[in-house]
Amino acid sequence: PSIMERKTATFDIRNEQIKLGLKAKGILLSDVAKKLNVTPGLVSGALLGRFRSARVEIAVANLLDTTPEELWPDRIHKKGDSQ
Repeated sequence: PSIMERKTATFDIRNEQIKLGLKAKGILLSDVAKKLNVTPGLVSGALLGRFRSARVEIAVANLLDTTPEELWPDRIHKKGDSQ
């Protein structure tokens, strides 16, 4: 596989793991979207890395009792983002 295909596969696997973690807690992406007053597409796009939303990343990380840095180690996070 090409570098791009491997990168996409990593994002897909990570996205599925995050969604499974939320589902295990009884939380759907639509629940996250409602809580943040954004569209489910924004939440999904942020999880997949199509675009960045510190607000979504922080909310999801908090729901999973972790940090954005742990969930998305390949992304650049501003100092203090996860607070």
